[in-house]
Amino acid sequence: RLWSDLFMYRPTSRQRPLLGAPSRLPPEARARLARTWAGSFQEKVLPLLLSTEGDFADLYCADNGRPNWSIALRLGICLLQEAQDLTDQEVLDAFAFDVRFQFALDVDPSQAYLSRRSLGDFRSRMVRADPEMTRLRRLFDAIAIAAIDDLNLSVATQRLDSTQVVSNIRTRGRVDLFSKTLRQFLRVLLLSRAEEHATLPTALLQWEARDESAGFGKGRPATALQCLAEWAVELVRRFEGDDDIASWESWELVRRLVDEHCIVEDPTEDEGGSEGSAAADKATDEQDPVVVTLRAKPANPGNSLQSPYDPDATYGHKGVGYCVQITETTQNQATEVLTDFAVQPAANNDWGETGPVLQRLEDNGLKPSVLAADAGYPHVPALEDADKRGVELLSPVSSGTLPDDFVGRERFDFDEAGEVVRCPEGVAPIRHGYRKQNGAAERTLHAYFDRQACLDCPLLGRCVARGRKTGAFTVEVTRGLRLRDEAIAHQRDNPEWWERYKIRSGIEATNSELKRKHGLGHLRVRRAPRVRLAVTLKLAACNVKRWLRASRAQ
Repeated sequence: RLWSDLFMYRPTSRQRPLLGAPSRLPPEARARLARTWAGSFQEKVLPLLLSTEGDFADLYCADNGRPNWSIALRLGICLLQEAQDLTDQEVLDAFAFDVRFQFALDVDPSQAYLSRRSLGDFRSRMVRADPEMTRLRRLFDAIAIAAIDDLNLSVATQRLDSTQVVSNIRTRGRVDLFSKTLRQFLRVLLLSRAEEHATLPTALLQWEARDESAGFGKGRPATALQCLAEWAVELVRRFEGDDDIASWESWELVRRLVDEHCIVEDPTEDEGGSEGSAAADKATDEQDPVVVTLRAKPANPGNSLQSPYDPDATYGHKGVGYCVQITETTQNQATEVLTDFAVQPAANNDWGETGPVLQRLEDNGLKPSVLAADAGYPHVPALEDADKRGVELLSPVSSGTLPDDFVGRERFDFDEAGEVVRCPEGVAPIRHGYRKQNGAAERTLHAYFDRQACLDCPLLGRCVARGRKTGAFTVEVTRGLRLRDEAIAHQRDNPEWWERYKIRSGIEATNSELKRKHGLGHLRVRRAPRVRLAVTLKLAACNVKRWLRASRAQ
């Protein structure tokens, strides 16, 4: 039977305990308790948890088994855990012995017990049933919207930034990576197919039998890495025809490691005559001999395997792990609230992320009129998408190697159809047409100018119009490129724009708060679904903390 069949979903009873957590306290202490974060949590957050617990009902059986322990209370314990960055045992001890936790969750002290296994099982259910965390994201959205409404915060101006998150892995170079990946596969092979494990080379079995902490031995790292790479290639070639073993994740990781780090050459291939065939006939091994050469760096290094224990982690310019895109409100007096987030591999860059962010904000009724972001976000499609949505993307646009006196599309006159009327020198184009620019996949609109007029122009060499040795000069005039040139010109030598842009830097304090106070920098979990679970809870807990603190200050 499935573990979920042992429990049946039952909504949390709304009947409040007759003798609750503060009943044994003096009246003065009860009044103080109601004014703490616990009282605000019970008043503002607990009703949200009770109203959204139905989203998690399908994690349990509908009509069979023992009634489950309250989902709303489990979610509350998870939020309180992440708000204070506690371990499982620490939060469960606080729930059992701390009257503030019991009062916040409105639980009688005699019922304030939950085992670590039950808490871990609840998180595992969410990971198995919803690896993308759509249910938990709805709870995050509900908390953010409720906080914004309760505190009367403005969402007109928001800011966006990414921060790196490291899962529970450790990397020590390629020798360690090969060693851990091979040992993981060999362990699974021994448990599942012991007869196949016994046929492996003696040297490989002797190495596996050694204590993992002993390292590879006295050999130099380069020699050790070469030996490990050859063993990895041999394991891939030996079992690639076995459909059962080839379906294992541990074998797939070994194959992935070989593809990314090794170049395998077969010296017996007949390239020009009979020498290769003769060499193959002399081979006495079970498999044809191959030459294994290690790459200087892995192929596609950003998405290469970083740890066999977390294959989803990748390598980006900030390091190994994951990248979290975080959006929050700004320019509010009471506090700021996180409005959106996304968990991505670290190898992903920030280009193209503003579109999905604005779409989610718009779906939740939180679309800003200004979105501030750093220079990693703006590119032509992002500027065009923001313009279509009526949002100003307040972000520095790089001009690359263009000179300061460069004449861009912002100096040209356009009609309502988006065609050029005249250039900065008053010359009208001879025609418009569609063509591919610089190997682009699609044809785009271009304005064509008389070649001789451009050669005689005083702006020649500084103007965006370009031409070849023959034919007319052309200017690509898509809406995105026009927006980019306008942004570059507007930001150039404009102190007022840069003064407005200062609001973006405030999100760096939020990133620091999430990492120092909520443990976002180094998580206790690994693999993408559990990373999403941890990140969602931590960001929701940060919103709860800010909300309750601001509401008590009012």
